[in-house]
Amino acid sequence: ELVRRERENAAALAAAEAQKPQGEPVLELTDVAIEYPKQGRVPAFRAVEGANLVIYPGQVVGLVGESGSGKTTIGRAAVGLLPVAAGTMRVVGQDISAAKRNGKQLHQVRRHIGWSSRIPRHP
Repeated sequence: ELVRRERENAAALAAAEAQKPQGEPVLELTDVAIEYPKQGRVPAFRAVEGANLVIYPGQVVGLVGESGSGKTTIGRAAVGLLPVAAGTMRVVGQDISAAKRNGKQLHQVRRHIGWSSRIPRHP
């Protein structure tokens, strides 16, 4: 009985170890706030506040939430289309929190990014 339990424990530990994320995160948000900048008479709007998220290589992640909850905003900030107003956003190890929207750093980061936005279809 003891030998069987030890084998089961060893198998469970090996399975847990195999599920651990490998490598450096590909996207890491720490206390991130994201704002849509002022446009004409429309004031700046803070759409995301205090977001924390870590995604590792090989993980498939879906952001799910109500309309207007910040899902697309996080994606836009991750590719540099929106500025990070506060906190830290790292993409493939590079801090892009203060990167220029069309700068060299973002160009290099964007080479590693793929994004699929799902738009529901109604019959």
